[in-house]
Amino acid sequence: FYADLVIDQGARQQYLCNFIPNSFKTNEVNGNLYRVNAQLEVVQNQPNLTADIALIKDWEV
Repeated sequence: FYADLVIDQGARQQYLCNFIPNSFKTNEVNGNLYRVNAQLEVVQNQPNLTADIALIKDWEV
């Protein structure tokens, strides 16, 4: 599925999201309310090479 996300304090961008298998965990059950956690793998839908290079430079030691 697609989601608009803000990652690393950047601008909102559209990402392709996939649930990581076996990452769902039930945290709480309260009647018919279930709270669950899951991990996502996200990939930019419209890659921005300039932004990627700037982000990598920020992390270079």
